[in-house]
Amino acid sequence: MANQLIQDVHTLVDEVVQENDIMASWSKMLPVFDMGDVEGQRYEDVEYVPEEYRFEAVSGFTSQSDNSDVQDLVDRLIPIRRNQSFNIKSSITTKELRDPRLRRMAVKGFAREIRNRVDTYCYQKAIDRAQMVQKLATPGTALQSDLSAAEVLMMDNGLSMYKKNIFLSLPHYKDLSDTLANNPANFSSGIPDSAYKGSVIPNMVAGFDMAMRADYRKTLTAAEATGVTTDTSQNYTVQTKDANGNYIDNRQMTKTFNTTTDMKAGDKFTIAGINRLNPEVREDTGELMTFTIVSVTDGTNAVISPAVITTGPFRNCVVKTASATAAVVFLNDVDTNPSIFWADESIKIIPGNLPITEPVGGVEPVQAVTEQGLPMRFTYWYDPDAETLFMKVVVFFDLEVWLPNQVGVLID
Repeated sequence: MANQLIQDVHTLVDEVVQENDIMASWSKMLPVFDMGDVEGQRYEDVEYVPEEYRFEAVSGFTSQSDNSDVQDLVDRLIPIRRNQSFNIKSSITTKELRDPRLRRMAVKGFAREIRNRVDTYCYQKAIDRAQMVQKLATPGTALQSDLSAAEVLMMDNGLSMYKKNIFLSLPHYKDLSDTLANNPANFSSGIPDSAYKGSVIPNMVAGFDMAMRADYRKTLTAAEATGVTTDTSQNYTVQTKDANGNYIDNRQMTKTFNTTTDMKAGDKFTIAGINRLNPEVREDTGELMTFTIVSVTDGTNAVISPAVITTGPFRNCVVKTASATAAVVFLNDVDTNPSIFWADESIKIIPGNLPITEPVGGVEPVQAVTEQGLPMRFTYWYDPDAETLFMKVVVFFDLEVWLPNQVGVLID
């Protein structure tokens, strides 16, 4: 009996993991971070992984004898945290465990909830941290030209050689499918006909290497702050550690505004007079840099991404018009269901590590890993009096928007 019960439990665990793998959509597209792949630093429960070094080539073949032209090695480290977890606790009687229908329904219920919570958490965090912003040319209608504009935006951000992906929100997917279905050109490809019959778009579209559809809606709510200004002269200096010897997250900075009232994490905005540079060739794109609010510190300060860097090899902005009261214009001016576009490896799943203890008091742990590398820990214990098996599943993980400058949103 005991051996059969253990076998049934392990079968149940395998079925939950397999079902979750089948159902997962967006999170299944993302790579899983493995600390063993990168040499980094560790402090308490945070792992720091280095970004690439950047240098600046100087004209000519001679250098300065006084070493005034020496460029420092600036070790920029990205903090990797595991802050998110979900759990489900349930019970199933011995009789129910032997009933194929009940067990099958329990498996689907477990897997559906885990998949939904993981996927939507990752989707929302990517929306909130995305730095690039492309607005629809025609409000309320996503066209292939909008996707092309998003791809050009990626190239303007130095991502022309990267594999580019887009995860279309339900409204944008429908709009694109409708426009493809109504396009008589190139019917021989079968794409318009397929789009018309089944609301399908090709995996590769508008320059993106991979296009997929969301199974749900996530919302970037409209910005509420008004009348906000800031000083364009407040810039950021890239460094490895602060005065206390702590590693610094150079992807962001604290910036002062006249007010942060009604600002919220995820708000997207531009600052009048600050243009975006192509980070590879450091040329002015002629477009305003787009920023996102990471967090609000107090009534006048907020953490924004990216940091405004105007000098040195890491520069990403150019101040075209200096002003102590430059206007801040929020781009998410209406509630919208964004699509996400990103370069490969810019977003990663961070697997957690919950140690499995030896069985204590009849409580047995089982460790499992999903297809995309997401660890799950199942703990079960049996009450022989009630003939009931209790089971708890825990998913411990996080999503890291590794390089926010390589992630964008398509919004109304």
